Amino acid sequence: MAACRLKLNTKKTEVTSSIEGGDAVFDANIAVFMQAKVFLHMVGYLSAEGVDAAVRGRIKCAWLKWKESTGILCNRRCSTV
Repeated sequence: MAACRLKLNTKKTEVTSSIEGGDAVFDANIAVFMQAKVFLHMVGYLSAEGVDAAVRGRIKCAWLKWKESTGILCNRRCSTV
């Protein structure tokens, strides 16, 4: 990152780690990073406690899509069969 002239703001950066205990993670340069409890990625949520938050999020999304679809599926005016 330094070669591309990008700087990492260590005050705002949070990381997730598989190492339990403590609220801080140190890197090779003795910089301190705070541990995030929940991490949002493009594929979903990653939580420090496990996959429960990701599963709950996917179930919630599926129910919202079902509620959107039932208005069209159960409407007699939209049915052509």
